[in-house]
Amino acid sequence: MHALNHRIKVFVFTERGGEIQYLMLRHQPRFETTWGPVVGPILPSENLETAACRRVRDEVGFERPLNLVDLHTPERWCLPDEQVIEWIYGYAVDPGVEIRKVARDVSDLRWDDFDRAFRSMELTGNRDAILRLHLTLTK
Repeated sequence: MHALNHRIKVFVFTERGGEIQYLMLRHQPRFETTWGPVVGPILPSENLETAACRRVRDEVGFERPLNLVDLHTPERWCLPDEQVIEWIYGYAVDPGVEIRKVARDVSDLRWDDFDRAFRSMELTGNRDAILRLHLTLTK
């Protein structure tokens, strides 16, 4: 029997000088050591939007998005004993906002343009998700 876990995947972004910048995180080795977005579980009492906002607040301290973009394309994947569904969002912040809090398990973070963000992610699911978001934002 497989456990079913729902997670939220959130790409924090801003626009600076007419270019979209993405906040990339790297977690401590006990998690993934590659660059990627904010990712975490959805609590039973949360809807998707609440979960996205909570995860961003917990990871980097941003309180409210300027805009929350639902990509409406959950990713599904299976491990030997669990099935995971990740709900993907974009989270827009003001270009002047400062990161005031960083979660203890975040070892590094940086703002990247799309090309650098895309190239720095090793997981195919993250690359697919940021590409869908970027295409949505640049239409």
